Amino acid sequence: MDPSIRHYLRDDVGREISRFCSGRWVAAECYSRSGRRVFYRYREDGAPLTISEPADIKRLINRLGSRKLRTIYGSANIYRKLERKEDLSARENILMSTPSWDVDGSLDEIHLIKEAAKIMIEALRAEGVEKSLYLIWSGRGLHIHVNERAISEEIWRRDPLRVSFAIVEYVLRKVRGDLTRVCEKSKASDRRLKIENIIDVQRVFTAPLSLHRELDLVAVTINPDDLDGFELEWAEPDRFKYWEDWHELEEGEADELAMKALEQVRGDERTKAHAERAEASAPIASPTRPVGRFQVMGLL
Repeated sequence: MDPSIRHYLRDDVGREISRFCSGRWVAAECYSRSGRRVFYRYREDGAPLTISEPADIKRLINRLGSRKLRTIYGSANIYRKLERKEDLSARENILMSTPSWDVDGSLDEIHLIKEAAKIMIEALRAEGVEKSLYLIWSGRGLHIHVNERAISEEIWRRDPLRVSFAIVEYVLRKVRGDLTRVCEKSKASDRRLKIENIIDVQRVFTAPLSLHRELDLVAVTINPDDLDGFELEWAEPDRFKYWEDWHELEEGEADELAMKALEQVRGDERTKAHAERAEASAPIASPTRPVGRFQVMGLL
């Protein structure tokens, strides 16, 4: 059996992927016999691809046939329903959008990736968000997620994309200076450290315990308290180690942060901290950019 298929048939892998992907639009990346990358985002009947239980992964593997499943992605947005393509374009169909930060760097500078992530974690804890945080090793960095259910329903009703965007932007602006100092230490030739606001309507994230698209690594979940001890060996497919309680949260824990962010983040500028300097990008038309990762994947 192909190693990647064997990985996705594991009980723990199926459980964690389906737990994360439930309610999200899913993209499955696979490889054809010729080695060409192929993305699946819809079912045979044209409905958006979804994963709600481990059995859905087995059905996906069977559907792909000779094409090898490599990586599973889930949208940042959680939807009321995903029964047809039109459900994706209806803003009122979005229930929540997971606030997330992308800390991207080089495998030669994991210590800097962790240092930057710890700055973000401390900033979130200073805002009262502690029990609803989890990290995912993205392959060459970390995704920092706030559990979307730590924000009350009445706040989400204001506009899920606006809420998520504002939270991410607010925290980045607070610690931009500290992040810049860490980024300036980055000297890697392949990819220098950067942290940015990537929230938009098409944003997707690698699902927990999915395989990386290129590297032979697993997207393991990490307890923020254990970040100091994290080693790349935790993500090795044959012996990966992950935080099983990543989905725990405290309801309403992020409400105060959300309200403060909505009050202070009025525009659509995006903050990015990188090795040369930390800056807010030029204003854009909308905090939900028209071109996102799903469109790019479709072109590929």
